[in-house]
Amino acid sequence: MSDSDDSKSDASTTSSARIAEACPCCKKELQARYMFNHIRKLHPEYVKGLYGVWADDQMDQLIATNAPFPIEWIEMDDFEEETTRTLWGCLGCNNTFTVEHKAFKHCNDKCKKDHNANLRRIKKEEQQDKAARKKKVMTDREKWMDRTPAQIHACIQHEIAHYDKALTMAGNKIVRFLHAMKHEKPQDYTYLPAFHVRMEEDKKFMERQESEVILELHKWIHKYKDVLHELWAETEIVTHEAYDEIEKAIHHRSPICKY
Repeated sequence: MSDSDDSKSDASTTSSARIAEACPCCKKELQARYMFNHIRKLHPEYVKGLYGVWADDQMDQLIATNAPFPIEWIEMDDFEEETTRTLWGCLGCNNTFTVEHKAFKHCNDKCKKDHNANLRRIKKEEQQDKAARKKKVMTDREKWMDRTPAQIHACIQHEIAHYDKALTMAGNKIVRFLHAMKHEKPQDYTYLPAFHVRMEEDKKFMERQESEVILELHKWIHKYKDVLHELWAETEIVTHEAYDEIEKAIHHRSPICKY
């Protein structure tokens, strides 16, 4: 690249860095050159959430090359299509760069020591967080496995109560619309789950009942999902609002059982 081309590239980069864009967290508009500083100071949890996308070997590579820290988010373009926006930041001075090679040059020059120290700190923090998360998962798993028959029964009732209302509503709407669409067997979509739960002091028996209930609920969810494309095509019968209500009911997930 000639000196003239290089200066043009610098001018283009400077211009793009001064264009205002929305912060992915708070939607405040600011120039790209201030974005990394803004996000790191005002939205530290967002930056921290980016740590977990790196595998250990990838993080080691970042540290070995002292690469700039990338921040990414999804935004909609003028054609309503999703695009990934990427900026690069220096962890030493919080400068933002719109071009990776310029960020790389900066991080290995003016802020080499501070940037590298922060990369190492990030790796250490993420390793500690992973260990804490693993310990919590193991603890939660142990508690789940140690439930009493009465607690398992409570969880079954919790699951049924949560899904019954949503799936009954979805089923009633689906049946009504399928009737209007002259479907061959609309009545087959009436929500009638085939389980009868009873409380016993046999833990193995209660665990089997729990599995059977979950399988039955998932069977109805998948049955309703499979008919969604037919409803979507019938815009004169099924309004967008009604379709959204059905879809939301089918995809809704129950909160964790507090036994």
